Amino acid sequence: GSTMPIWHHEMRDFYVEPQYDYQAEIFAVRKECTIAEEELLVSDEGGDAFEKILVVYASVTGTAEGYAYRAKKLLRPLQVTVASCDTTNPKELWSQCVVGGGQYSAILFITSTFGEGMPPPSAEDFFKSLRSLPISALADVPFSVMAIGSSIYPDFCQAGIDLDRALGKTGGKQLLPLSKGDELNGQEDAVLHWISSVGSLFDLQQKQALVESGDSPAEEESDPVSVDMLSDEDEKVIAALAEEARLVPNDASAGATARFLPNGYKLCRVTMNDELVDYSTEGSEKLFRSTRYLEFDLEGISKEASAPDLVYETGDHARMLPVNDADVALAMCKRL
Repeated sequence: GSTMPIWHHEMRDFYVEPQYDYQAEIFAVRKECTIAEEELLVSDEGGDAFEKILVVYASVTGTAEGYAYRAKKLLRPLQVTVASCDTTNPKELWSQCVVGGGQYSAILFITSTFGEGMPPPSAEDFFKSLRSLPISALADVPFSVMAIGSSIYPDFCQAGIDLDRALGKTGGKQLLPLSKGDELNGQEDAVLHWISSVGSLFDLQQKQALVESGDSPAEEESDPVSVDMLSDEDEKVIAALAEEARLVPNDASAGATARFLPNGYKLCRVTMNDELVDYSTEGSEKLFRSTRYLEFDLEGISKEASAPDLVYETGDHARMLPVNDADVALAMCKRL
């Protein structure tokens, strides 16, 4: 943020790479797929007996993601998998569907629109790859698109419109016409209607009744899960520890996080981490989000003594890599 409000108006015209991805409140999003005991109308006892559906979302602030998990909840006992566009490869969609020998009977897309009619930043690569596919790449892949946005913008739901068109051009089979949800005019109702329409295509009410009555088709037995307990002397353990020592800096406090550093990043220690919000006032925890003051040691942590110190430049980004307390981790392992 900034102490000068005008800064935000100026920065809207700039796009800095790499940029921050908005992290939605994960618990607020994922709760959409949970069912309270008093709401439990159907169970998951259908197992693999019913159709499998893939729901792919493209989200900026978490709204589309929340709707994706709402669909997972409402479409039970259909077996719904939720995935983000940034972890989905358009080239693999055909082989993942029943028509291509895969497991999914249909693919549902929920997308918002970012900026001037563009897809969310996390979905840019997905859209680009989809547009590059040949005409028959997704032949007969059943799909449906739910586009969400606000009609206050001239490019209302443009990303969803483009996605629906691109899926059709590559041979996809449209299950339902493109649906749009307007933030200013009953967006949630539009999404719920779309989910209900999808459910009707798969005879959802009949399947729910079968599960309630106990007459759902038999589930195929899955292979039992086996766990091998390895001793400290086992060659696999020794090899893993050797690889860990090679990858992780000498400073043990760095932990295994060094393995996950993206290219161009270096590890440095947080020397100060203070909460700036005064939560002593009653109700303040509901009014303010945590705002912290952080300081970093730019000398960094490196296995090489000759490694240059970090130099901060305007626009540099930091990623926080938490380290688990060893005693707590061991206690959890013993519990398991």
